[in-house]
Amino acid sequence: MKYVKTLIIVLAVLITSCSKDDDQVNVSYNVLGVWEYNVQGQESMDSYKLVFGNDNTGLTILTKTHHSGGIVSSANPITWTIENQTVTVFDDGDVFKSYQFVDDEELVDVGDGVTYVKISENYEEYY
Repeated sequence: MKYVKTLIIVLAVLITSCSKDDDQVNVSYNVLGVWEYNVQGQESMDSYKLVFGNDNTGLTILTKTHHSGGIVSSANPITWTIENQTVTVFDDGDVFKSYQFVDDEELVDVGDGVTYVKISENYEEYY
């Protein structure tokens, strides 16, 4: 009888000490690819692209397409890290911007709330 009481106490302790961390779902997002945000202005259409490639490298690309026909584009190299749902972009080692995943297809700029949409998984065409 003493053995049964001891067994019940041990089982009760083991059952109540189980962690609920096992119930949490670990969601993994694929940042690799090309993300875009467009702004239609009075004089131009501005396209902002984030290109995330292997080895935590990438590019920020701004393309201004003027309604008069001219196009101006600039590209800057970046590095990036990802932790949980946040992608942090660095420009020359300094934090440039942070982005939060909404889902696998949308990133939101933490600073200004702008939403970037994933337009391609093929980042290699930019390297």
